[in-house]
Amino acid sequence: MVRPRRRHAEIVAGWGAAADVQAFTLVDAGALVGYGELWLDEDEVELARLIVAPARRGQGVGRRLVEALTDVARQHADLIFLRVHPDNATATRVYRAAGFEPVDAATAAEWNQHQPVTYTWLR
Repeated sequence: MVRPRRRHAEIVAGWGAAADVQAFTLVDAGALVGYGELWLDEDEVELARLIVAPARRGQGVGRRLVEALTDVARQHADLIFLRVHPDNATATRVYRAAGFEPVDAATAAEWNQHQPVTYTWLR
């Protein structure tokens, strides 16, 4: 089933609406090139929904987005992490280039207990 684009736009527009979510955009020369969120908890922040415009991938935009979000996240908590689908090697390279490292195996196993896939967790 193909969903109308309008429905997708409504879903995306609602992403940042939760009280514990801060949504950010990355704009370059007036063009929207990236989107990301910080999911805030009392003592931790998760970087989430990191998206780079397809035409701008491979140009360092993802790393700039991750670094900018991390700078903001540091104002809220010391523990900053993100998860990535295990098949997304490109995103993993971007996050590693921005300074994120995999969590230890025991932590990853604990954090993956109720997840739909076995994510790669980085902090």
